[in-house]
Amino acid sequence: MSTNRESKAKTLSRDQGLIAGIPKRMGSAQFLVNEQTITAAAAVAMLQGRVSAAQNAATTGAVYHAAVKAADATESATAATVSGIVETIYVAYGNDPAALADFGLPARKKAVLTAAQLIAAAAKSRATRAARHTMGPKKRATITGDVTGVTITPVTTPSSVAAAGQPAVGTAAAGGTTPHA
Repeated sequence: MSTNRESKAKTLSRDQGLIAGIPKRMGSAQFLVNEQTITAAAAVAMLQGRVSAAQNAATTGAVYHAAVKAADATESATAATVSGIVETIYVAYGNDPAALADFGLPARKKAVLTAAQLIAAAAKSRATRAARHTMGPKKRATITGDVTGVTITPVTTPSSVAAAGQPAVGTAAAGGTTPHA
């Protein structure tokens, strides 16, 4: 039994070769296979059944995949229109279950939260923001870092050293290192 496409193709090719070779080379010989005697004609018929089934599966699979692609393309092309139709039905009939059932649509559920649920949701939201250290853009803009003890030393190149043909400070020397001031 083959498990992937390449081995199925090899199996099909081998079976077709056996169908061509058995009558040509073995004529009306008989085979002893798994303690059963099989004639050459029966072997060819069995192999032809395998080849027909494999070819049918390949053809059917290709037709199926083409049909699925066509259905997906049609669904994508008409999705916005269908969504508009559904919304129009909901606007026209509201939440009337009998009318919506005629269209095969469910009634929209309205989520009505109690006061306790609203308080719990707000508390959970605040706790999540605190745990993740999230904040709005105005609060984030007020936060700045405090940096102390930084000294900036400017690097200057003496003109007499550069004129003498020696490498200036900050350029690569012949040894491949960069001298620092």
